[in-house]
Amino acid sequence: MATAHAATIYTTSTISTSTGQGNYSGFATSLVSPGIVESNLTLPTTVNLDSIDLTARPSGGNTEFKIAIYEYTADGTVGKFMGLSTNSATSAGGSSTLTLNFDNIQLNSSSHYQFLFVDSSTTKGDLDLTAGSANLAAYQSKSVQVGVTVVNNSGLPTGSGTYKSNGLNSWEGYYIPKFTMNTSAVPEAATASMGLIGLASLLMRRRRV
Repeated sequence: MATAHAATIYTTSTISTSTGQGNYSGFATSLVSPGIVESNLTLPTTVNLDSIDLTARPSGGNTEFKIAIYEYTADGTVGKFMGLSTNSATSAGGSSTLTLNFDNIQLNSSSHYQFLFVDSSTTKGDLDLTAGSANLAAYQSKSVQVGVTVVNNSGLPTGSGTYKSNGLNSWEGYYIPKFTMNTSAVPEAATASMGLIGLASLLMRRRRV
């Protein structure tokens, strides 16, 4: 039986001692972008996203928000809707940690995604529409700007950076929010099948007793 992959942490906290702050609409990155450090084993192809920790800006701002995740697109719109955080957080300054939790969202570690800030009242039904202009309009109707701390990483590839507006075509390409992504392994198909077979066998034995 395959060994379960340990909980994995990706963080921008160590990429630079140079930090800034501002109000932003979200950011785009992949887990394998330069400077996003994996603390454990070799990166699996697919991971479950469990939570994202952001750092609020030291002063100013008081916005309650969720994070909506989309596949990245370079045309100033949004890609396929991937999911929404299960909770909201409030950016109230003071460099506090803002934790957003997720459930059943699988990310490809080498793919780019958009992590966009939306109003705390937003539901999946508000956003999960046809990709392209319809999804963009739905997102923009719910978007909010959040005060976060950013770090300087001049090595970020094209398509990674921090959005300055919900137009998604104006961003600071050298900066990315100070964040930590917590992920866990996606169960291997063989392991999951063995678990189901074991459960079925147990139920059959109970019926015979």
